[in-house]
Amino acid sequence: MDTLVKLLNQLIERGIIKNYAIGGATALIYYCEPVQTQDIDVFVLIQSQIADLINLSPLYEFFQKKGFEAHKEHILINKIPVQFLVPYNDLLTEAVGEAVDVKYGNVKTKILSLEYLMAIMVQTGRIKDKARLEYLISRRIDFNKSALNAILKRNQLLEKWKKTKMELGL
Repeated sequence: MDTLVKLLNQLIERGIIKNYAIGGATALIYYCEPVQTQDIDVFVLIQSQIADLINLSPLYEFFQKKGFEAHKEHILINKIPVQFLVPYNDLLTEAVGEAVDVKYGNVKTKILSLEYLMAIMVQTGRIKDKARLEYLISRRIDFNKSALNAILKRNQLLEKWKKTKMELGL
């Protein structure tokens, strides 16, 4: 993880990406107990994006020059699969823009806030996301309810949130 964080910061320094935020289960670990995951999700805002055309070649070339290989949709960084995702909707773009600065060892990195992670879980609605939401709420993991509600409202997810809570018996 230490190597990944340093490389992500280099991507910004070299102008290959505008911004990034670690998301998914890896970011969730920052807020609660470890959860199972197959890879590390990193959301990136690309410098060279023109309208809907996204060119990830500079990113892959950067890692290739550093000696890291691509395998399917991942780049293997010290044998850990890392998936680079370009935000594909307003919620994800907003989430990256509002990422939280945290320290990993002695290096600064960015992760999605817990409220954005929860909103994304509501939006995707996958079984594993519902289970994670249930865990967060039942364990009383501290999150900003008014911030979550504002995010859900801006992204037209309040009704889905209410329905999800009802399904989970919360």
